[in-house]
Amino acid sequence: MTTSTNYRSIGYRRGYRDLANAIVTQAVDDYRRALDGISYNCKPPEFVIQEIEDFFRSSWFRMLTKLDGGWLIMKLKKEHMEKEKERLCESN
Repeated sequence: MTTSTNYRSIGYRRGYRDLANAIVTQAVDDYRRALDGISYNCKPPEFVIQEIEDFFRSSWFRMLTKLDGGWLIMKLKKEHMEKEKERLCESN
């Protein structure tokens, strides 16, 4: 393998990794919005939540990241509950 080919290979892998990270990050952002009750593409938040949870548990998700999808769901729900708790405390 030539040096030129080697650098190209590294660049492709980095590009795929960046794309995978962007897909997961977008799903996390969409999930947070759905937990906040915001619809997405005219889909009710409950539908979006289920759809993204299915993605987090999918083989595609496992191919994109080393994160455990179940753990991520629990972490994001806990984060949401803490945020709601703070919001309620501030309003009183």
